[in-house]
Amino acid sequence: MRIQTLERNMVIPDAYEDPGVPRAFQVADDRLDDLRRAKLSSKLVLPEFWLPGEGAPVDLAPGTREWLKWLLGAAIRAGNPPSGGAAAGRSAFSVNTSGAAIALAAATAKTVMNVIAATNVVPTLVEAYLGFDGVTASAVPVLVDLCGSTQGAAGTTTSFTLVQTRGGQTQVSGCTSAVNYTAEPTTLVVLKQWLVDPNKGGLLLQFPLGREHHGTGAAASMFKGLCLRCTAPAIVNVRGYLEVESD
Repeated sequence: MRIQTLERNMVIPDAYEDPGVPRAFQVADDRLDDLRRAKLSSKLVLPEFWLPGEGAPVDLAPGTREWLKWLLGAAIRAGNPPSGGAAAGRSAFSVNTSGAAIALAAATAKTVMNVIAATNVVPTLVEAYLGFDGVTASAVPVLVDLCGSTQGAAGTTTSFTLVQTRGGQTQVSGCTSAVNYTAEPTTLVVLKQWLVDPNKGGLLLQFPLGREHHGTGAAASMFKGLCLRCTAPAIVNVRGYLEVESD
């Protein structure tokens, strides 16, 4: 894409072709999604982001996808990326096993961690980890379920205050979380499953951009909660975390 600037002609590749553009800013299928478009417009199309020597594109309308990609690329090349580090203006938070291993009873399904959306604040699951402390090489694998929960019944659990892991400013998540369920929440819908070796085995999940799992704020919706549930054939302990992004 050729861009005419006020100061000179220059050719700037699209953002998804530019290795200098962080993946969080790149586009999928040659487009910015509506959330990123809105957030980038509010963060970038401001006077303080004009850069010496770059000029402004005279043939691109402010706020369009091409304009945002040009402005973002120019800022990054000048060493002045937008503050906060997230294109969609979201911070990251984690729920973990509270510093103590969670015991899994034999052949009993147990929800280990759950992140629950607020009415107007929803989580996006970006990463998760579970690790087991078994020492028996012949042990049968643990079934790990990623579930959506309607939260029709909250279950019995230990509450957990989400810990901020990324973001430009200190924030408190509007979502809630819980760990170590002794009575299961309802209703759970299995989204994905894995078999994991309990003999010092672990499962690390990192969801690609555009393929994350999103919670929903509506009451009784299938994604009101996003949780990890384990069913171990034999007694074993588990530790882990869920990391989500939210506004």
